[in-house]
Amino acid sequence: IKHMRPYKAMKPGSIPNVVFLKCHEHFILHLGPLYHATIILKHYSNHWPKQETVVL
Repeated sequence: IKHMRPYKAMKPGSIPNVVFLKCHEHFILHLGPLYHATIILKHYSNHWPKQETVVL
């Protein structure tokens, strides 16, 4: 997250990186275990590239 460009969004209509940069302490608590499990289990879903990020 700390290497993201602040105001770049991956595609039109997506969330700008500044949201992740400013709120990273809230996301890390949830994303860390998910990424850790993904790496440990070696499960990489084909659906993930198609998913949209939802920020509440």
